Amino acid sequence: MKCLIAYCTRYGVTRETSNVIAETLKSNFDAEVDIIDLKEEKKRAKSVNPNDYDIVIVGSSIRIGRWTKEAKNFLKSDFKNTHVAIFVSSGRCGQAIEDDDMEEYDKYEQKYIDRIAEKQGLKLFAKRGFGGRMERGGEVQSDTWNRDHIVEWTVEVGKKIEEEMPSA
Repeated sequence: MKCLIAYCTRYGVTRETSNVIAETLKSNFDAEVDIIDLKEEKKRAKSVNPNDYDIVIVGSSIRIGRWTKEAKNFLKSDFKNTHVAIFVSSGRCGQAIEDDDMEEYDKYEQKYIDRIAEKQGLKLFAKRGFGGRMERGGEVQSDTWNRDHIVEWTVEVGKKIEEEMPSA
């Protein structure tokens, strides 16, 4: 299984999430994983061909209900011969999960993931909103990031890819 994780982070949580996804795919599925920080590696991001991968996972932090521009722009890539998954780092998604309020979670997943996928004409292979972390002045104001949720989702995605691609 060959995977590309392309992400953009504001405060580092989306990078942490991307790294957990990568290590989970490597350790559980012996996947070959490339990671691109879309903000820090702009030239590399422009030259990568998503169709060279079995799956492309795109992640963005959410701030005031908005995606990072780099991740949003990356979704304009040609994904016709690959699977696409999206994740976001969002305090609101994380809080809804912590509160076991799936109706609230679904509302944010629709707002932060489904709308942008629809706007870009993407048929998603998988999607998930994870928690985030908010810091002000070096102090953590809220933290709904949960490594276990990320690992669980990644294992589901890996199994789904393996089912579709028995030779992977």
